[in-house]
Amino acid sequence: MEDFIKWSSCNEYLIFRKENIYTYEKEYKAVKAAKRGNDVYVWKLDKRLKHLYNLPNVEFFNSKDRNKVQRTKALFVTFTFRREMRLDRAWEEVGKYFNRARSGIEKRYGKVDLIRVWEAQGDGYPHIHCIMLFHEYEFETFFYNGKWRVREKEALTSYWRWGFSDIFALYSLGAGVGYVMKYVTKVNSALLGKKRDRNLVLSLALMWIFSKRAFSVSRSFGVFFLRQVDDGHRGQVDLEGNTIYRWVLVGFWADVKGEYSSWSIDLSYNGFWRIRWSKEFTFNQALFRN
Repeated sequence: MEDFIKWSSCNEYLIFRKENIYTYEKEYKAVKAAKRGNDVYVWKLDKRLKHLYNLPNVEFFNSKDRNKVQRTKALFVTFTFRREMRLDRAWEEVGKYFNRARSGIEKRYGKVDLIRVWEAQGDGYPHIHCIMLFHEYEFETFFYNGKWRVREKEALTSYWRWGFSDIFALYSLGAGVGYVMKYVTKVNSALLGKKRDRNLVLSLALMWIFSKRAFSVSRSFGVFFLRQVDDGHRGQVDLEGNTIYRWVLVGFWADVKGEYSSWSIDLSYNGFWRIRWSKEFTFNQALFRN
């Protein structure tokens, strides 16, 4: 975990060269790279997730009315792993096992859309939270011990064969989405606060080690990620409409001494060459292939 914190806390920059195609004048800029857990990564994540908060808050039933049978199309599901399985194998196979469980559930209940997040428990084993939205099936619910449950829990949990599972009925889609998204943001911001929650940092570190995405969203949820892209802006152009400047990724530089914290830095000529000749600089190999 300490190695991950050290890696994430070291600012790395993409070094760009801006060239005038007529005068060959050059300028240099350093742009901070997004790394899991750093401020640029969290900003990009928040920008992407904000579209999910705009989902219509579909209500499936009145959670205050406990005197009649209620039905829902949305469930909040938790899966854990038995400790007989090795920790590394659990993380390596977590996606495969989850997809198997989902396939079994879809075979029985029809199409399912979901929002899924990974989490590490205190001992490092993966823990799965997901919202499942069913297109073709409604579950009968009941209120027990302060929670809404479903009567088909045993049938649903039978598809998760690798550990414990738990299921709650969601009366509102917005409430479930809000909880999951807040958790995703909290995990990925674990290194930015003054006090670090060990379990959250552990989750980040293990997802980094095993190359796991923090969350996954089904395509029908994903339509809310569509962004308006304005490609009309081409920068400064000449009289014939040709772009005067072009940007080239020169290489990558690790700020091991902590000289900079800004996301974007205009480099002087001398400043660029100081970075260029340091041992922390790596060339963009694509420049040599083209």
